[in-house]
Order: sequence, then C-alpha cells, then structure tokens
Amino acid sequence: MSYLNSSPSASLQILALALPLLVGCGGSAPAPPATVFPNVTGNWQFEVGNAGPGIPVLIGSPIADLSGSLSSTDGKVTGTLTSLSISITPCISSNTDIQVSGTIDSAGNLSLTAPIAGGVATITALVTTNPTPIFEGTYQVIGGPCAQTSVPLAAMEVPNISGTYAGTLTQVAPQGTGSLTVKATLMESATPNVDGKYPLSGSVTYSGDCSGTLSLNNYLVFGVNIEGVPSLSGQIFSGAVALGPTKPLLAFITEPTGCPGIVYNGNLTLQ
Repeated sequence: MSYLNSSPSASLQILALALPLLVGCGGSAPAPPATVFPNVTGNWQFEVGNAGPGIPVLIGSPIADLSGSLSSTDGKVTGTLTSLSISITPCISSNTDIQVSGTIDSAGNLSLTAPIAGGVATITALVTTNPTPIFEGTYQVIGGPCAQTSVPLAAMEVPNISGTYAGTLTQVAPQGTGSLTVKATLMESATPNVDGKYPLSGSVTYSGDCSGTLSLNNYLVFGVNIEGVPSLSGQIFSGAVALGPTKPLLAFITEPTGCPGIVYNGNLTLQ
C-alpha cells in the first residue's frame, strides 16, 4: 500500500497513534524540587525583651532568657530549654525543663510554643542567612505567674566551643591588681543531655598570683552559659560565650588553688 494514495483521514489516524509514543519518550513534566527548611538543630539562647546587641533586657520581665537545645527535621522543631529570671522571687525554678515544639518554614520563620507554669509561651524569630548570628523575634506568655505581654526577643545560635583558649584574667573580688595567665582546653559534646544542656570536659591551667590546673568534671554549656560545680578545693571555672568571629569567652575562676577567696575574670580567645 502506498502512503501517497492514502486518504487524509488515514494519515490523521497514524499521527494520533504516534503522539502518545512521542510524549512517553522523555516528555513527562519533571518533579517539583523538594522544599528546603533551615536546620536549627543546636544550642540556642533567647534573650527576652532584647531586640539585638546593645539593647538591654527589660527589667522586671518574669523570665530574662531561655537557653538550651533545639532539634529540627523537615520543618518540625522540638527542644528543651532552661529559664533564667532576674527576679528575687522567680516565677519558675531555674532548673525546670521547658519543652518547646513548633515549626520553621522554608523562609526561616521559626515559631515555637511551650507550657510555662500554667501559661503558654510563644516564641517567634526570623532565622536567615544574615552574617550576624543574632535574629529578631517576639516573646509572649499568656496565663500563669510567668505571663508576659508580647516583647522583642533576640534569638542566637551558639556555636560549639570546643577548642583551646588563652588569655589573662584580672582580679575582680576583692578589688585588687592581681592577675592569672590562663589556658583552657575545652571539649563540648555535640549531643545535649536530657535537660537540653551540652556536657563540657577539659582542663584549665593558670599561673601568676597562684598556679594550678582545674579539671572540668560535670560541666555544662546551655545557650551562652558555661557552668559547673566547685571542685573539692572550692575552685570553679564559669563563664559565657561571646558571639563573634574569634569566639571569645568571658571567663571566671573563683578561688583558684593558692588564691583563696579571690575571683578573677577576663576574656579568653580561641587559639
């Protein structure tokens, strides 16, 4: 049979049969890209009544800050935080675990809620790729003794502080001119404990007014806080993480061996 002699209707039938074959050969639409959510897993500090560096915390706020660990997967966020109150009679004990949960969307809008002392807290923040690690948000608690109207909040992701730090600490109590040269070797766990705090180990060596080495046992990092228990001799290392490119630590050594009753503080810089 010659195609030249075929009727127009027969040609249309052949074309109709061929079109599905052409579409089936790579003609299907590609699957849409998967939604990407910011990963907020890590150690966090939430400053209540603070809209950023240099703006003080609201005096009289029932809770001054919340700190601890967050974990996120596919936009779902959970975490365990600890509160700090600057009130003489805090509305919630500082060792109470506060369980938070919520979401973060692809644009970085973080939204968390938590039960606090019979009330419900709401935390929001916009987590972006801004070079600064401090993000703006809001904080509010409805109901209970920790109730707080909506106020600005600064959310900070605190990097792991593992490393070697060095610097000079000066005498601050009692007032004096003494000093210590300090080297601190720190190792922070990448995994928080059940209270949302990160175990810290290592050692602190000092010399100057007195000399010694303090082994860090039962130390914890949560938010910007570094806390531990006094050693048998009474000496203790504590401090706070200062956010910045050199990751300085504001460090305290209380009653180092050979310097009873004296407190030193100052900045230690990552080496």
